[in-house]
Amino acid sequence: MFPPLSRIAGAPHRLLLLAAAVLALSSLSLLTRSTALLLGYDSINPVPLGTRCGDNVLTYRMEECDDGNIRNGDGCSSRCRLEGCGDGRRQSAEQCDDGNRVDGDGCSRTCQVERCGNGKKEGKEQCDDGNTLSGDRCSGSCIIERCGNRIVDAREGCDDGNAADGDGCSRACRIERAALCGDAWVQYGESCDDGNTENNDGCNSECYEEFCGDGVEQTSEGCDDKNQNDNDRCGNDCLLPVCGDHEQEGMEQCDDGNSVADDGCSPQCRKENLCGNNRLDPGEQCDDGARVSRDGCSAFCMTEIFCPSTQQYGPCPPPSRVNNR
Repeated sequence: MFPPLSRIAGAPHRLLLLAAAVLALSSLSLLTRSTALLLGYDSINPVPLGTRCGDNVLTYRMEECDDGNIRNGDGCSSRCRLEGCGDGRRQSAEQCDDGNRVDGDGCSRTCQVERCGNGKKEGKEQCDDGNTLSGDRCSGSCIIERCGNRIVDAREGCDDGNAADGDGCSRACRIERAALCGDAWVQYGESCDDGNTENNDGCNSECYEEFCGDGVEQTSEGCDDKNQNDNDRCGNDCLLPVCGDHEQEGMEQCDDGNSVADDGCSPQCRKENLCGNNRLDPGEQCDDGARVSRDGCSAFCMTEIFCPSTQQYGPCPPPSRVNNR
């Protein structure tokens, strides 16, 4: 049942030979794999080198980068793509990444969240003053605050989108109410409001500016007939005409600068008929002291011709009428 002793004695030699053969084959295998690696082929894992992301070998047209690992956030993603703003993946330094580098869509071109109050005018913002407070000309929604923008901003009572008064919301964006003269607030229908209802202070009791011709006689006026006609009893300067001031005004027919009668202009500034004063005045042919005709000087102080046929002063009748007599 047991092998011969001679065969047993030779066994160690065979084992040594077998071990030497195995060692030789292993060395050859290592040499062969090293040669394969140099040639770009792994004999143990038969995949060509440079075709796997993370092998630290950049594969042309397949990889943008290869940093020897498959971790994100280190500049080269787990898919061997360059990491940066606009790649659709939010990295550690990014607040957002929407896959583009366009402003105005909530995520800026630098991958920062766009929001009102960050001090940067972005997207559809009209302004951005670094806060979300209203009443400082830039509203909490980053809209320019101004009267007429149809947005009731701070300090406005209304905003109807126009600059017109009389429609319930004034041009200053104040709610209009029924005008109350004397409340020191100029409202629709008033041209002034000085806080009182007194006249003679520039703004009258009805809250209209006082002026000559408004029909209200102020203390500085002698009259006010509500017109600019200078030929009536009240001059267009709202002063009563003064007879004798050498200025013909209002209802005056004349004004010779004095109040003397019988000089052509009466003390009442009416034209005087000087005929009959027994003095030859300009415009008269005669003046016999009377205003009677047929005495050689007519009632209008014009010289009359003596008519022989009638033995009277005045025009002579036609000859036919004389003969008939």
